[in-house]
Amino acid sequence: MKVRHPNFLSPRQQEFQRSSNIPMSTFLNTLEPIYGPELTTILEEMDDIFPPITPTPDWTERQIMYRSGQRAVVEWLIQRIEN
Repeated sequence: MKVRHPNFLSPRQQEFQRSSNIPMSTFLNTLEPIYGPELTTILEEMDDIFPPITPTPDWTERQIMYRSGQRAVVEWLIQRIEN
């Protein structure tokens, strides 16, 4: 019968103990694949993709309404986050 003293750790436990003492920093962008992008990041992207527009005379009414609707969603999100 082999008796082990409770203070002796197995090699696997020793390995875990060494690696668990290593300080690590976690940046938010490294968590994006796990938790998804941050709301402010999405809003910035939407603001770049759908900027405020100034329609030109050659645009149809349908194009103006469509683009205005896209921008209205971005502006609504900005107001919603601020409030």
